[in-house]
Amino acid sequence: KIDALKVISRTSVMEYRGTSKNMRTIGKELNASHIMEGGIQRAGDRVRINVQLIDAATDEHVWAETYDRALTVEEIFNVQSDIARAITTAMRAELSPEEAADIAEAPTDDLVAYESYLQGRLIIKNGGAPVLHRLNAAVEHFQDAATRDPNFIEPWAALVESYSDLFWFHGDASGPAAAMRIIAHMERLVGQGHYLTERATGIYLYHGRRKLREAIPHLEAAIALRPNDARSNAYLGFIERRLGDFDTANTLLMASIQIDPMFMPAVGTLAQNYLWHEDWQAFDNHMKIRLLTGYGDELRAQFELARLYSMAAPDNNVMMRMMHENPTFNTGIVYPRRYWIFEGRVEKIYPIYDAMISNAEADLSDMNDRGLTGAITRARLAKVLIASAIHARGLGDDSRFKAMVDRISALGWEDEPKTGGGEEPWKYSELNIMLFALRGDGVSARKAARDLETALDASEDRLAVAEIYSHLAQGMVLLKDVDAVARYVEKGARVSPAYNPIAAIMKLPDYAAIKDDPKIMALVQKYAPDFAAAETSFSKHIAPEYFYGPETGAK
Repeated sequence: KIDALKVISRTSVMEYRGTSKNMRTIGKELNASHIMEGGIQRAGDRVRINVQLIDAATDEHVWAETYDRALTVEEIFNVQSDIARAITTAMRAELSPEEAADIAEAPTDDLVAYESYLQGRLIIKNGGAPVLHRLNAAVEHFQDAATRDPNFIEPWAALVESYSDLFWFHGDASGPAAAMRIIAHMERLVGQGHYLTERATGIYLYHGRRKLREAIPHLEAAIALRPNDARSNAYLGFIERRLGDFDTANTLLMASIQIDPMFMPAVGTLAQNYLWHEDWQAFDNHMKIRLLTGYGDELRAQFELARLYSMAAPDNNVMMRMMHENPTFNTGIVYPRRYWIFEGRVEKIYPIYDAMISNAEADLSDMNDRGLTGAITRARLAKVLIASAIHARGLGDDSRFKAMVDRISALGWEDEPKTGGGEEPWKYSELNIMLFALRGDGVSARKAARDLETALDASEDRLAVAEIYSHLAQGMVLLKDVDAVARYVEKGARVSPAYNPIAAIMKLPDYAAIKDDPKIMALVQKYAPDFAAAETSFSKHIAPEYFYGPETGAK
């Protein structure tokens, strides 16, 4: 709330609760010059709060104070304001009249509502459970906080973000409508010029309506009103990345991480950007330690690192090995066609796919039980079934191949090709084309692909379009249509040069039938001249013990 001070978010700082790390280490990891620590003692209706400000570089005390107050809502938030003023003075920072009024205003007069809101934020932040489960649990806390105090603006903003995310990640069509109603309520509470209203509107337009460019001015307004808001910076960075401006995206994402070093969506996205551009030094300097410490779940962090490295170096087999060793872990991985490993070793590959199918079915069942639509969750299940079918066909397992195709058909996918919702109804409709190709229906697959191109070429989401063109190329590999493969690889590369268009098709078992065609050989030379070099680069920049422990190394 004070522009002159850059304050690390509470969720990042809570990672160090009870830690044995010294102040210098914590300051370095958080990129913080000073650290505030303290303790709270409660006795009946009284509370004592001990606070001290420490110079992280020298470990010297800059300021300390003890507050004895009544345990009331008014006094708790008064103490927060007093501490903010004292630290501003100790840091020789200036406090504007507007900022003074802002920190003096209590967000709510209901401590239970405040605690419920904080619990919701903590649930979303913590790792372990899949995104769907965390969002649903957090929504309950935000709803409780907003119901207890309808004038408490923060849980309303959190609900907009959560409902929009339920649409973005799982395709719940009711989410955007609920978010829009809440934004109208927020505007009645604080007006359109409040940073939370602007941020909520930007997130709703982006994650709830896929209107990337319309979201930008709202997020820019939120940043202008509150420069130290990590989420506004991060979401604007996400959008710029999808529009193809990686330099601006990286600047915004880094700004977000400097405010909240453990805001993992920003950390993971920036890490992915660095790896796509093979900026290993930036990755090592900024991302690796945060990925390993920020998830609060070591296995999940290891999976995320494996996923990112697999995207940068497609020939590595770390991801599949981890999935084999942890078959019940819900990784949320929706790109299994990238990992054609253990070829011919049915005893290894099938349990992985079966576990992924089970996880996707569980998520879809959870959506149905809650009365939520789940088009994107259903699409994820379809993707895993498609990948399993492709691999079964490559292994010559006709029985499993037919079973997988029948299960895809049972989803009713071909009857509902426009499943993405929002303003881009074509989203995920490429799965229809993959299903046609698996059935050997080249006429229908090619017609659907041509129909889809018009919508893709008009989209502003360059990253999503590049990925879909990659899927179209994969479908054409299944049909052995070299000209169509070349067409879609080239179109994907033009849309987003950061997205490697050739890697996925090279992993398909059907690729062997077309790899010696001059057109395919030219594509490989153009976009992937030396996968061995990528593998070597990967090996130099990964410590095997991150995945398998210091003694066993990479298996």
